Amino acid sequence: MTIKICGITTPDDAATILAAGADWFGLNLVAGPRRIPLDVAGRILVETGLYEAAVALVAADALGDPERCPAALAALGLRRLQIYGHPSRSALDELSAAGLSWIAVHHLAPPPAPSEFRAPLDRSAALAALADAAKRSGDDGASFLLLDTASPLLGGSGRRSDWGMLVEARDRGLLQGAPPILLAGGLTPANVAQAVCECRPAGVDVSSGVEIAPGRKDVGKVRAFVTAARAAFAPPGRGSPQ
Repeated sequence: MTIKICGITTPDDAATILAAGADWFGLNLVAGPRRIPLDVAGRILVETGLYEAAVALVAADALGDPERCPAALAALGLRRLQIYGHPSRSALDELSAAGLSWIAVHHLAPPPAPSEFRAPLDRSAALAALADAAKRSGDDGASFLLLDTASPLLGGSGRRSDWGMLVEARDRGLLQGAPPILLAGGLTPANVAQAVCECRPAGVDVSSGVEIAPGRKDVGKVRAFVTAARAAFAPPGRGSPQ
């Protein structure tokens, strides 16, 4: 299982969350309360040397910016991007040429409230959109598909997504050809085990669920999150996710 802690803003937090058992940390270069300037992201990489563990969050339309094009990001030492939006064919070619792997992002609606009626047509459309994102990300060569909750805020809204959408899509064979799934959106140390058991993702991603304040991580919560996720992922006799 891959565990990513997103919204890292300091070298100390980057090193601390990996020491606590996480695999990756996210550097948010898109709009949101955890956004950091490109030079700060570079300083975190240089001071920690944790290039292989870093994931930079970028917008697809920013990949044409000379400072944020794939070659420039690779020159900082980045190995992996999380891209919001659909990269153009030329951007995909540049990502490949720069040796960058990337994570595609698709947003799911939050679960309906107990009193809310969600029309079957709405759910069918959402499932079709998820199936399309799965196919597109696989065809485009993404290494993972991140499923997060739809929100104006990128990189950590704290809102849970409708996990049932992922379960239903998988059960109906709508994820054929998709890259491995990362699950995000409202995860915490208290609910990550349930999410892993229900959805069987290849990994999980958390930001606000392990924070003291936006951009400041709580190492105790990180350890609890990692422990709960890994225990749920591979209990005795349980198979691997699909």
